[in-house]
Amino acid sequence: MRKNPTMSNQTNLTDARNNLAEICAQVVADREVMIITQPDGENLPPIAVDELES
Repeated sequence: MRKNPTMSNQTNLTDARNNLAEICAQVVADREVMIITQPDGENLPPIAVDELES
């Protein structure tokens, strides 16, 4: 995973697959957006459920 100073945390799909438990724990603990980048350009953000409800 890497930090980009102009964007939130991001990782590519392969690293996300390999580190899913760590990414989920980080997203819940830090309440920060994580972007998973995909080769086709359709990126997605895993976020904590309570963040969706707020």
